[in-house]
Amino acid sequence: MTNFDLIQLINEGVPSVHIECDHDTFLEIQKKLPQSNLITVAFDDGMYEFMKVEKLLNFYKDINNASVDVYDVMTCFDLHRYTQQKVSKLEAGVKRRLMIAQALFMNPKLILIEDPLANLDKESAKIIVGALETISETTRVITTSPSFRNVCLMPGNLYYSRNETIIPIYESVQNIMPTIQTSNTLVVKSKGNEYVIDIQDIFYAESIDAVTHLYVKNSLIPTQFTLEELETQLQAYQFFRCHRSYLVSIPKVTEIQQWTRNSYVLVLSGQSDVEIPLSKRRYSEFKAVLHSGQ
Repeated sequence: MTNFDLIQLINEGVPSVHIECDHDTFLEIQKKLPQSNLITVAFDDGMYEFMKVEKLLNFYKDINNASVDVYDVMTCFDLHRYTQQKVSKLEAGVKRRLMIAQALFMNPKLILIEDPLANLDKESAKIIVGALETISETTRVITTSPSFRNVCLMPGNLYYSRNETIIPIYESVQNIMPTIQTSNTLVVKSKGNEYVIDIQDIFYAESIDAVTHLYVKNSLIPTQFTLEELETQLQAYQFFRCHRSYLVSIPKVTEIQQWTRNSYVLVLSGQSDVEIPLSKRRYSEFKAVLHSGQ
């Protein structure tokens, strides 16, 4: 799928598209999109640091003669407690929320946002995901990010970019079929070395650029396995394919968080800074497995 096809998606009325790609691809997408009524929020965009939050939003509303309500936008991005703070004093997550919020006063028909969740605290990331879902009901939204995980947290249509092509991230539900295992360890070949890993130390597996990694004791270890191969080997040890690109240890899951009506994440024991995407299609199955104690 080329950028022309991306335009076709927009013309067909797809409300939100989220693409895993690098900065250069973001710039290419920006140039290829129709420029009329396009508002771009780049990762390194500047802001009027000397202004206070409410004054800044009213400023953009006035100069653009925007019909959108300032109070509603502040509610959407949870900005009310910062109304009288200067932009320069805001934390990074609140600044990012404000940066996206101000774009709504520029009368956009299409918003292109670069890396909206990069390096954010969980509260701001959750607020932005919810806000983008709300915005996409009236305005088409495209986001890009080099982080596949951040793309998977987004509500909407997910894609990854390879060789000037964007490819849909499809989901397929697979049943959990127990298999007989004779060992509680996994032999992993990584960068010319072999490691014997205790399976109970594995939190999750993640597929990144066609290489499957295991998260073990705060380290990501690249492996020789595909995610499908790991799923077969680990399913008897209470691992669940929670997303096309993630396999998670069920005993390590402490919480299911619903970020929006279409977006779920799993929180793992001792890993409060890691959010594992849970596919909407697999939510019910995961809850059933979780409550069955399997």
